[in-house]
Amino acid sequence: MIKFLNKIFSSKNSEKVEDIAKPTELQISITSLLIRAASIDDDFAILEEKKIEELVKKYFNIDDDDMLNILQEAKVRESNAVDLYSFTKVIKENLNQEERKIIIEMMWEIVAVDKNFDPYENNLVWRTAELIGISTRDRMNLKSKVIKNL
Repeated sequence: MIKFLNKIFSSKNSEKVEDIAKPTELQISITSLLIRAASIDDDFAILEEKKIEELVKKYFNIDDDDMLNILQEAKVRESNAVDLYSFTKVIKENLNQEERKIIIEMMWEIVAVDKNFDPYENNLVWRTAELIGISTRDRMNLKSKVIKNL
């Protein structure tokens, strides 16, 4: 009888756990940086949050439920972070140079949503690019690319 009950409860619980994917450190780190880019000018607009969702869902090929989990965790991590290093370290360890450029481009896309390049936003992208090994030339080329696509 006990074995039967254990089997029922364990199978139901395991199905629920499998359905909800736990966000990876890379997903959280990238999303946290995008949240920081959106909020550093003290104006975290709905348009910026929607753009973050769009970019992260596309980059990781995830659904709305997974995106919600990542976004919730990333908001907590970003609000508790004292610097960028915890996020940039994960990115640098897990992505190659070309993939890191995509992250910088994503940050520029968030910054550009309101069509206002705030000095704090520019500085954040610059510092992030430096920490993940993206050259000034590449960073500025990515900014130009995003501006052209506005």
